[in-house]
Amino acid sequence: MTSKILVWTPAAAIVVMLSVLAAGARSPALARERAPAQSPFQAAIQQLVTDGVPGAIGYARDGGTVTVAASGLADLATKTPIAVGDRVRVGSLTKTFVATVVLQLAAEHLLSISDTVSRWLPGLVPGGAGITIRELLQHTSGIYSYTNDPGFLQALFSDPTRVWRPAELVRIAVAHPPVFPPGTSLAYSNTDYVLLGMIIQAATGHPVGQQLQARIFTPLGLRDTYLPYANPHLRTPYAHGYLLGQPGATGPADATVFGPSWAGAAGGIVSTAADLARFTLRCCPGSCFPRRSCSR
Repeated sequence: MTSKILVWTPAAAIVVMLSVLAAGARSPALARERAPAQSPFQAAIQQLVTDGVPGAIGYARDGGTVTVAASGLADLATKTPIAVGDRVRVGSLTKTFVATVVLQLAAEHLLSISDTVSRWLPGLVPGGAGITIRELLQHTSGIYSYTNDPGFLQALFSDPTRVWRPAELVRIAVAHPPVFPPGTSLAYSNTDYVLLGMIIQAATGHPVGQQLQARIFTPLGLRDTYLPYANPHLRTPYAHGYLLGQPGATGPADATVFGPSWAGAAGGIVSTAADLARFTLRCCPGSCFPRRSCSR
């Protein structure tokens, strides 16, 4: 639920993370890694705060050169400055990690991206025999996104720490008719990646969080990255998250304590800018396919 911008080329990665459902405890050691206050990179990060977000973290890596910057606050109540090493909820960047695991499993012949949803999750999705894993990955399944359901949103905000089961989220989605026939168009759907998380568990016998840890987080040394299931609290140091423009609010509304299960494999990962850059450089060029080629 944190806003973020990530740009990747084979030689460089730039990650910008904004505390708009994001910054908490500050690490002095990490704070010393910040770029000089007057550098163009720092100025660009500062501009994001000037434009209205509570805090922003920037991390740029070009070969062996790393430039970091942080501006604004990690916690508006305590006025704690945001630090480049703060953990944040990375939202839908989770989908990139989950897709990586799915493609690893395909490379290991534990599943095929041509497999249907019904092949792995029989009876869960109406018409699932005509929807493939490839279509889930590409958001071309036509399955309604449960996060568009007004009743779900009302329940989520009325009880932010509620624990949601993946199948429960899917049932909310499939209570709506498909947005379009599978493969005929494109529509972003969080349901697609909740289903992929369930398929990962069905294919491996282990929850998606364990598979992410074993296949990506540990091999790549992403020590500050994890997928919580039910714990609404972040590990320190972390960045508070805020909702902007909420009805009746006089300013940003703190939404840090939020149960992660509502997002799960669609958006539940907690990470840092440095870990995201490491993952992007190590995996996106192809080094995570298959799993044995992951390296530090």
